[in-house]
Amino acid sequence: MQFIDPALQGALTQWRAIDDSRERAMADNLWFEERIGPARQELFEAEAEGADNPDRLRNSQIAYFETFVKVDVDLWPHTFLPDLEPADLGPGPLEPFQPIVRLEDLRGPLEAWAPTDGTPRQFFEMLQEAVADPSRAGVVAKFVQEWNRKRDRRPVFAAWKDQLLDELAQPDWPDLLRDRMGLAHYDCRNGPMPVALVEYLVQDVIVEARSLGLTHAFTAPTVLDGRPWPHFFPAPKDLPYGRAMPLQPVDDENRLLAEMLHVRITYRPEHIVRLGQITRPPGPTDMKELRNSHLLALQAALGHDGFGEYIP
Repeated sequence: MQFIDPALQGALTQWRAIDDSRERAMADNLWFEERIGPARQELFEAEAEGADNPDRLRNSQIAYFETFVKVDVDLWPHTFLPDLEPADLGPGPLEPFQPIVRLEDLRGPLEAWAPTDGTPRQFFEMLQEAVADPSRAGVVAKFVQEWNRKRDRRPVFAAWKDQLLDELAQPDWPDLLRDRMGLAHYDCRNGPMPVALVEYLVQDVIVEARSLGLTHAFTAPTVLDGRPWPHFFPAPKDLPYGRAMPLQPVDDENRLLAEMLHVRITYRPEHIVRLGQITRPPGPTDMKELRNSHLLALQAALGHDGFGEYIP
């Protein structure tokens, strides 16, 4: 994405010149983004006007996300507004019965659900027991009701279940999913992190989007759909879907995990199919190595090296 405003473009050029791989990664995410339409770029540039250095540009991206993407339940994010040309997910319609999965951090929902006479850990154990026991479906329903009430309408990152079957078959599936999906913020250095595997169908998303008057239920992830984040990596528009950057270097195009954004759906108890805990901190990662190996895989998938630029 090349800015029209010379001041913004100059700030982005300065940001890319910072001798720090994480800073370079966040700047590159803007520089190499190909899926932002002109209307949305124009709105972002208007919000970022006056950002003439890297710090101001970074703060402008944060402010844009907080105002126009992480929105309350009575609004919809810019991501899905038809007038802003939502990013194309890929050719052809989606199969309505294809299963989608997400790995959800339960720390916040458990804290909101646990009354004053209990702890989130105790209520996680109770929820585990209830998910495994159909006769206690009421417990799960009450938890999901409270969880839905606290959720906003920011875009939902998700993946296809059939690409994660190997990880799901392992006893340490929470750690493996965290790493494969690139969820670096799912950190357990302060103790085991409770997570839920939620599963639903393409048609669940489409039906809810249509009931709310939205014409776009799915899009490809773009740099403007989140805060500045070095673990995000924009995928070239010639590839369908986004491509999650895993937390270990992988240069095999066959290990690229397709990722998508979709509108927030209202969870139902049956969407919670498994509970677990992340127990391994993300391994020590060299951002330069992660980014460069992921770019190599993207270029292999494209069949040419015309996209992106390696961090020197």
